[in-house]
Amino acid sequence: MKKSALLFIACGFLLGGAFVYFLGHLQQRKTDAKPSPVTAIDRQGSPMADRVQLTLDTGLQKIVEVELNRSFATLHPKKIIAVLADPRTGEILAMCNRPSPAGASTAQLDAISFSYEPGSTFKVLSYAGFLMNGLGDEKSQIFCENGTFPLEGKVIKDHAPLGNQTPSEILMRSSNIGAAKMSLKIGATKYCNLIQKFGFGHQTGMESHREPDDLTLARMSFGQAVRVTPLQLLMAYGAIANGGTLFRPSMRVNQSGIKPTGERIMPEGVAASLRDALKLAVTDQGTGPLAQVDGLQVAGKTGTSQAVTSDGGHSETEYVTSFAGYFPADHPQVVAVVVVDGASVPVESNYGGLIAAPIFAAIAKQTASYLHLTPSVAEFTAQNSSQ
Repeated sequence: MKKSALLFIACGFLLGGAFVYFLGHLQQRKTDAKPSPVTAIDRQGSPMADRVQLTLDTGLQKIVEVELNRSFATLHPKKIIAVLADPRTGEILAMCNRPSPAGASTAQLDAISFSYEPGSTFKVLSYAGFLMNGLGDEKSQIFCENGTFPLEGKVIKDHAPLGNQTPSEILMRSSNIGAAKMSLKIGATKYCNLIQKFGFGHQTGMESHREPDDLTLARMSFGQAVRVTPLQLLMAYGAIANGGTLFRPSMRVNQSGIKPTGERIMPEGVAASLRDALKLAVTDQGTGPLAQVDGLQVAGKTGTSQAVTSDGGHSETEYVTSFAGYFPADHPQVVAVVVVDGASVPVESNYGGLIAAPIFAAIAKQTASYLHLTPSVAEFTAQNSSQ
């Protein structure tokens, strides 16, 4: 199927069947001091008769585009993608990608179509499954083998030797071994069901119904041997942010007056525990301190994966880096995913915490200002508690 056909199918899915050009001709709708949605334009360039109103906010879209332009010029990646949504509804607020220097089409919706191994951003599933299946709690101790874990003739390694770690510490320090051990305790059948429950597994490398062996299961736990799209990851982190409900992504403003219900995929307590752990992951003790924003508490997780080669192997020199997170951490209003494919930087610098996290921080800082979430979380919390 041609990419142009895929583009319209993807737009139709997000817009509930409305036939529009997503990229190209968008008409800004003037508003004062409020987020500015856009109105869809038909193929002749005229506003559609029913004036389908998109959830995309022109102010946020500009913020993301400017930041991606800057990052693209600095990092020279094959591609860079950012997408923002409201975790309380699943509405897409901004979506942007920048193509490779070779000149890929800017009309390509990479947030929907780009399939990649998510790396450590996927570790939230092991954490959730460990708690949801009653295998332990936030205080459980998991031995991380001092950084080297032999399994089925291979060796799983951590970036630093770690001993006993709690699930929160495993997420904070991004232990591959800790995530692998949690997934092995969950078991292949339940873990694969969990992947499906979180919205992954459809046309993302999980088509096979064969149960993975222990080594594959362990690799999946830290984001290898499984493929996702940025939009899928965005919705999964949105579910963590909102307390456990997975929403269907939407780009069409809901004018029915009926609030979207979504599907509960984890108990509120598990989601709350994950939120606490993701706040730790962006501290100086975690892997994502460069995602921090002055005056705004954020939460999220870094991801780094070796690029998949044409023969199905993994590159030793090219990486896909990412950051998935949300803000404000205690009252999430925006969830965001940033993915950078093949940044032209030294291998030792090509990590999600060094490449994607600062892009997330720059977007979050400007978004918070635009939506009046700054200057401090304390003020935001006080304002909402008084309403």
